Amino acid sequence: MGLRRAFLLLSCGLALLAGPAEAGAQESARVDAALTPRTLLFGDALYVRVNVFADSDLVDVASVELESDFRPFEVERTRRELTRGSALSRARFTIALRCLSVHCLPPTGSSARSTRFSPLVVHLEDENGEQTLEAPLPPVRMASRLSVRESRGEDRWSYDVATLAPVSYPISPGLAIALLWALAVALGLLAALLVAYATTGKAPHRALAARRSPLQRALALVRRAAKRGADERREALERLARELRRAGHPELAERSGALAWSRPEPGEPEIGALVGDVERSARAAGP
Repeated sequence: MGLRRAFLLLSCGLALLAGPAEAGAQESARVDAALTPRTLLFGDALYVRVNVFADSDLVDVASVELESDFRPFEVERTRRELTRGSALSRARFTIALRCLSVHCLPPTGSSARSTRFSPLVVHLEDENGEQTLEAPLPPVRMASRLSVRESRGEDRWSYDVATLAPVSYPISPGLAIALLWALAVALGLLAALLVAYATTGKAPHRALAARRSPLQRALALVRRAAKRGADERREALERLARELRRAGHPELAERSGALAWSRPEPGEPEIGALVGDVERSARAAGP
């Protein structure tokens, strides 16, 4: 009897051990669900992430559908992603929830409210037909942004979702960017001129004039003096004569010197003709 009883007990134990293994082998899919965050403030977003893992040989992952009831929260958006593998496939759901109703406010005299959702229901099709799986969700705790004393200080709280008018511009953004770039370049040039003035002690136009040759400066002086008095004309022409000699133009230098001390005083037509000849000679000589 003792040996027979021991044999029966051993057989029962092996059957119990084989039962779960056989049930697991027949399982074609499983569901994992999570909520984040588990504690939030009134008006914050709550995210539900559901992963349905299915045997690729037994389940068509495209048939996976999710049935849910998140009241009093409202669904803002749902994202569904399918990943197919040789052995295992996955359907992933990401759901954004938000509650802005009084049903999510903490009860009077309390600092938080706990909400428990109904289990998620997953529908899919495998080799045996349509199957249904359930996944429980943990409770969430929602606190108020107001203290208990602040919430008691008002008769009621409300919110309003308003639709803003379309954005309009008095000037297009592209044109505004182009104008700003042009202004930036102009300001950069102005800054460079101011730096040149600060370092040389000369006005910008004088700083540019300082780069000209002595002969070019003498010509510019003659042009200005042509519209002034006789003394300024004579001095300018004499200076031009000196620069022409240094530059290797003796004939033009003699002509400029003679015009400088001619009688009567040198006139504007004669000065203009001389300046024209000097410029042509300078261009012919090259740099």
